[in-house]
Amino acid sequence: MAAVLGSWKEIAQYLGKGVRTVQRWEHELQLPVHRPEAANKGVVIAFPGELDKWARRHAGNGAARHDGRGRREELDRMCQYSSLLIERTQLLRKNLERLQAECERACTSALRRNKVNNHTQL
Repeated sequence: MAAVLGSWKEIAQYLGKGVRTVQRWEHELQLPVHRPEAANKGVVIAFPGELDKWARRHAGNGAARHDGRGRREELDRMCQYSSLLIERTQLLRKNLERLQAECERACTSALRRNKVNNHTQL
């Protein structure tokens, strides 16, 4: 493991996230990065130990662990939601088919009544 991470790309890779995400975390969640040259704002470094400590503190704030467990948990949760959505979609389809059949019966019945009433009036 590197003693110092020397770019946004290395920091993002270490945390298992995209560069824009870790840059946002710097601003919004005070991700511990250092800028050794004040004149060049593009140069950043980070220390893995500081990032690990920060990640433990912010585990509930959407900052997933870099060891992959957070991603696995998120994937499992997404699979559960996907299964639930499939079940609910199937239920909605059945209800839609039932309502469509009821509407067709109601329309057919109304047309028959209307036809009978028209013949009766003649």
